[in-house]
Amino acid sequence: MLIGAVLVAAGSGQRMGGDKLWIEFSGRPAWRWALDTLLAMPGMSWVVVVAPADALDRFRDAIPESAQGRCEVVAGGEERADSALAGIGALTAAGFPEDAPVLIHDAARPAASSELMERIVAAVTPTDGAVPVITLHDSLKHVDNSGRIVGAFDREGLALAQTPQAATLVVLRAALE
Repeated sequence: MLIGAVLVAAGSGQRMGGDKLWIEFSGRPAWRWALDTLLAMPGMSWVVVVAPADALDRFRDAIPESAQGRCEVVAGGEERADSALAGIGALTAAGFPEDAPVLIHDAARPAASSELMERIVAAVTPTDGAVPVITLHDSLKHVDNSGRIVGAFDREGLALAQTPQAATLVVLRAALE
């Protein structure tokens, strides 16, 4: 089975106060751990790295030699959905099959395992995607503009969505558009 991926690395890192994707862990920038895991997946035929428009060369220079010919870097958009759509557009332009599964992964999540990625791809159907979730254990509060707690939410039935997420190329494009 052919698999594609979009690795979204176009964020500004404002919440962290810096460029978290380039923080090195064991000799590699954080985003490269995610890329390397994607590239190692059985069936992974094409990975699009979506980067800030002003950093395309920096990302291209960091793509491993072994990934040449099955990895490209494209410019992201204003919002995360715009960046994901840019990656989907690059897969489409490369002739990636419409019915093949595509993982969308956040480059700021370098520790996603290949086993998780494989389970997510295995759960994709022609009409439905797959999203990993984790149970919400912390209490969830509603606060007003001053920061005062004005209510609580029931955690029953709530979960936190994670990446990678996957669906077929055609389903992802329709959802993003």
